[in-house]
Formats: sequence, C-alpha cells, structure tokens
Amino acid sequence: MSHMGVQRDFWFFVIAALFNGMMKITTVSWDCLMVEDAPKDKITQLYSWVLICGNLSALFAPISSYLVARLTLVPAMRILYINAFVIMTAKILILYKFSTETCVGRIRCRESQDIPLHKMLRIQKRGT
Repeated sequence: MSHMGVQRDFWFFVIAALFNGMMKITTVSWDCLMVEDAPKDKITQLYSWVLICGNLSALFAPISSYLVARLTLVPAMRILYINAFVIMTAKILILYKFSTETCVGRIRCRESQDIPLHKMLRIQKRGT
C-alpha cells in the first residue's frame, strides 16, 4: 500500500489501487489452501502461527532504519526490495513444490471441468 502515497495524479493512484486489490486474490486462495483440509481443532493454531510469522516482518523496521542511516535511502530500498524478491520467490517455489489441491478444490475441478471459463465467471458473478 505504500506505493499509493507517492503517486503523481489520480490515474496513478487508480492503477496502484488496482494492483493493491489484486493482493486479495492471493490472500483468499492462501486462506483456502491453508484451512480446507485442516482438522477443525487445528485451524486456530494454523492462523496463529501464520499471524506470528507475518508479524515477524516487523523486525525489518530497525534493519531498514539502519540501512538508510548507513547507505542513504535509494541503496537501502534496493536492498530491501531485493530481499523481498528473494523471500517472496522462495515462498512461491516452496508452495508450488509442496502444496497440493485440497479435497474441496479437487471436487470443484471435477464439477467444472466441462464448463467453459466465460460461463463459470458468469455463474460466479451471480453467486450460484
């Protein structure tokens, strides 16, 4: 969301908001992947650990401050962006390698395998 604060005009803001909104797609799919096959009594623990790991990212704030103080803003941001790229790429590769379709996902794939994409999108839009 930080990219929204530095936009030059309205249209840059709209484009940034659209990109930011795309994050919801991955958030929902991650939540579904995480809990659909999980035992009901373990879901709270799963979410707790995910939130704890997410909050560990706050540890980068002091590191960021140190980098800016030592290197100035632009080199520090380059280092932080490269770090984010490496971490996000690792997450993507790990998820791709070790995750499998959930039981609910397999059922949905079988049910919709003969339905064209445009029809599925219309059905989804109506909520049926």
